[in-house]
Amino acid sequence: MFKRYCIAGMLSAIAFCVGTSLIASDASAQATAKPSIVIGVWYQPLGSLDKWQSRGINTLVGFPDEGGLVTREQYKKAARDRGMFYILQPTNDAAEMAAEAADSNLLAWCLPDEPDGVGEMTPDQVMAISKGLRAISPTTPLFINFDGSCMKYRPASDYKKYLQAADISCFDYYPFNRGDGSSAVATIGRDADELKSLSSKPYYACIECSDQKLFMNSWVTPALAKKMRGPTPNELKQQVDLAIAHGCTGIVYFPDIIGAGWITWDGTTTAVSDMMTLVNAALTGKKATVAPNRGRTPSTGGTTTASGGTATSGGTTGTKVTTTPKSTARKTTSTPVTPTDPVTTPVTTPTPVTTPTKPTGNGGGVGFIGFEYDDLRVWAQ
Repeated sequence: MFKRYCIAGMLSAIAFCVGTSLIASDASAQATAKPSIVIGVWYQPLGSLDKWQSRGINTLVGFPDEGGLVTREQYKKAARDRGMFYILQPTNDAAEMAAEAADSNLLAWCLPDEPDGVGEMTPDQVMAISKGLRAISPTTPLFINFDGSCMKYRPASDYKKYLQAADISCFDYYPFNRGDGSSAVATIGRDADELKSLSSKPYYACIECSDQKLFMNSWVTPALAKKMRGPTPNELKQQVDLAIAHGCTGIVYFPDIIGAGWITWDGTTTAVSDMMTLVNAALTGKKATVAPNRGRTPSTGGTTTASGGTATSGGTTGTKVTTTPKSTARKTTSTPVTPTDPVTTPVTTPTPVTTPTKPTGNGGGVGFIGFEYDDLRVWAQ
């Protein structure tokens, strides 16, 4: 994803951010309490914010400018107006970044995505960018996301170095979209444990919530294509529960349909969306009720409610989701899914993935598995 970079102006930009006092403020920023647990979604358009908020999302990860139709300030204001937070990719404007650092709804700036995978960046390269951003704002946290499948075979020493450049880490591993199946769900716990063992800093998990249709790629064999699909509602819950149980303090949903290039922003089905809403409510200690007969089987004719329970680092055993059948008005509690853990399946090197063509925008394009920064290396030091 990081094949194209704008190097022009690097020296002047670095001189500016290091040699100039960059004290600024964002007058539109609202003083808002940070979320106790981040419930995020990856790179979604402005027009979808109400939908994601209704699903229990409190944090937006990435800014898509939708081909120049949406400005960064418009996007941030829309999020603030809804009480939402954001983790954003940097721009190459030092003054803009310095002003943004004062925004109380900004949780972090993103470092290059998946540097251990398709991002193809060494720990030293990532650290150079980190130093440039810290020269602008030493107190703004930096966020980095790893390819969870690469974590199974890449040396732990690499990740220890990557983590030195960031304040918050994350990993993405999508067992059902990869065709790895239910036996591989435990990899989420393994990846979380590795990050915990290498650093005391907080870490999140990216969770699949759509059928990404990766079977459309030429590298997929017919046998593998039959196994590739999106998660069921219970499988979504299983993955979230496992991440939380292994100490993740943030969940970031990945809803895109990728196909062989990139198809659309959100492929979350109604049934998975309902489970997501209930799980998120349980994680944040809120209550949410979804309408009956919305793609769930079998139909109860009643409502489904998430009740209480907060998630903490170190984990809970699972979110509590309660179903109230219309006919009896009697509450029955579903049994939490306990995934097989630890991983017992053989470790194999994943099939290489070719990066598809995707829409681009100012300061980064629409994410495939992550962000693309056309101009991020301007901050390298």
